[in-house]
Amino acid sequence: MEKVLAKLSLISLLNLIATLALLLVITPHLRSLGGSHFVIGLTNAIFAGFQVLGGPIAGSWSDLRGRKVVWTITYLIATACCVMMGLTLSIPLIFLTKTLLGAFEHTQILSKAMVGDIVQKDKLTEAYGTMGAITSLGVIIGPILGGHLVERENGFLYVCMFTSLLHLSNIGIIQTLEEKPTKTSTFNLQSLKREVKKIFSDLGSINWKEFWQLFFLRFVVSFAITVVFANQIPYIQTVHGLSQKAVGYYVAYFGILGTISVILIGWIKKVFYSNKENETSSKLQLHLFIMYTLGLLGMYAAPTFEGLLVATLPIAFSSSGLMIITMEAIVEKSTDSDRGVLTGASESVMGIGRCFAPLVSGIIADILHERLVIVAPIIASISGVILCLKLTGRHSRLDKTE
Repeated sequence: MEKVLAKLSLISLLNLIATLALLLVITPHLRSLGGSHFVIGLTNAIFAGFQVLGGPIAGSWSDLRGRKVVWTITYLIATACCVMMGLTLSIPLIFLTKTLLGAFEHTQILSKAMVGDIVQKDKLTEAYGTMGAITSLGVIIGPILGGHLVERENGFLYVCMFTSLLHLSNIGIIQTLEEKPTKTSTFNLQSLKREVKKIFSDLGSINWKEFWQLFFLRFVVSFAITVVFANQIPYIQTVHGLSQKAVGYYVAYFGILGTISVILIGWIKKVFYSNKENETSSKLQLHLFIMYTLGLLGMYAAPTFEGLLVATLPIAFSSSGLMIITMEAIVEKSTDSDRGVLTGASESVMGIGRCFAPLVSGIIADILHERLVIVAPIIASISGVILCLKLTGRHSRLDKTE
């Protein structure tokens, strides 16, 4: 089991390195080819949308046909898309290949599914934690390697070939994995339709009166951080005259801060907040959203790159912390019968945030100005602060009556 888990962790790490090396250089490449902010935003939005829709389908297909077969087929298609993306200078063709990449590249989902196949339920949390810790190194390594490669002559081609090479390496590792025998079943058009509908039926089956606040908070975090990465980082690069290599190091810096937040957030919650679960979560969410808002305001106002680095501290720390704390709050309020639905719906809500963010930022940048794009996540984050204030007040009143 340890050997398989090590292989899956390596696959996830190489995948994240490849993904971040490529995704962070696509936007500047499209701009260099003459793509408008709206076209780039639409490309990123459709990529995120197909990621949301394709994930459950790939997972269901792998339940029926086997993880290795589905993983290999989808990975080969994704690899071909990366090669084609590097060889073309056509914006429509890049648009098409990135869309297909979103539809077929689901390594993180399939690797977690295989962990669930081989690890006992009582050890799943530990296994996912180990895997996540190793994979998080990709957030540091990927942007740096992508930044170095893209600055060479025909650098985007080098990044695409590097990404394809890592994908092919992963396909080789996948062939060495052992897996459970699959059920005899047929994957047809009806089952595919069911999986697509499931994304929306999950959202419809939730008690929104009970959970809408937490889902909205997760949507805000996802929306805001996607705007920062999809639009604000390219804008920062232009304003401060950064090389793509420097951008890679900046994103790695962001990733390191986020990793520190993930490590410390449990300790912070335990040491600095009350023992009452509802009040603890709502107060911590409030403080993190205030930090998030201040960081975004600092990013908007920062006159120098050094000031921007300071503003990045609260953004990176609070966004990673909010991902964990809001998910914890959902799990705490769930029951055994609806926990899976709530978890899946939570990811779908965040996926919707990732779809809307590049589209909204592209429209604002084209109609108004790139500098004003950051106003959208600032407004969203302020709405998160207001909602957290209401939740904190409500929980305080409930605690007094108990």
